[in-house]
Amino acid sequence: MERRNGLQWPWHSHQATTWVLFLVFTVSYYKSIAPRLSPGLFVCAQVLYSLISSVTALLCILVTVLDPVDPSAAQEREAREQSRAFDLTSLPRVCDFCLLHTAKTTQHCSHCRKCVAAFDHHCHWVNNCVAGRNYVYFLVLICSVEGQMLGFVSFGGAVIGDLVNNGDTGELIEVAILLAVLLLALAVLLFNSALVLFHIYLRYNGLTTRAFLKLRKERRKVQPIVQRENSKVSIHISQDVSLAQIQPSDPLTFHPNTCAVSKPVQPRAALTK
Repeated sequence: MERRNGLQWPWHSHQATTWVLFLVFTVSYYKSIAPRLSPGLFVCAQVLYSLISSVTALLCILVTVLDPVDPSAAQEREAREQSRAFDLTSLPRVCDFCLLHTAKTTQHCSHCRKCVAAFDHHCHWVNNCVAGRNYVYFLVLICSVEGQMLGFVSFGGAVIGDLVNNGDTGELIEVAILLAVLLLALAVLLFNSALVLFHIYLRYNGLTTRAFLKLRKERRKVQPIVQRENSKVSIHISQDVSLAQIQPSDPLTFHPNTCAVSKPVQPRAALTK
């Protein structure tokens, strides 16, 4: 049975991790970071972080809920179930798995078990396909996560710096916990930064994630062949060079009785005339 959206059971472990991390960062910010901010920074930080975190949560739900299925495939499936006619003249391509007629940019997702229009990749973090219908929301989502993690790391680093400078031993446990969460947020920030840069690269080159991975796989297959051919060419060249360096010597004489080959003996020069 095909998966309609990312909220459909069963959830992926990455999807559960996404919401657990979001709750951990949110609770840590409002419990440990926000109360310790300076009065001049408190209002601005509260408004900024609350806005970004709310946008992140809404976009994550939106990317998870939207169904990027190919409309033509969905309509044809419905027509088959209802035993009614469906126009297939404008859809010459047939999916090898669903046996449904789709557009050229449609790909079959083995995780969702359906044909997805303008397929980019299947994201386990939202447990849904990222494709034409929700790809823009996905880009805004990872940019929003970038802003949220930047704010968390910046404000959390400032709070830890103040706590360490004050030297209050009564808050060492809370500082240690906050530092661990801060390091986790830094890891998420680095991972998400790489993801943002990767999709900027894809958009700049007009590629999808699937096309990029396919192209990379083809290059890996071709590279060993090219290396083998280059090694063969270099061996032939070295052999030709070595043969060219050998100067022709005196003619050889073959002895049929002994099956041996020898050079003719040069006559010694006369000592005296």
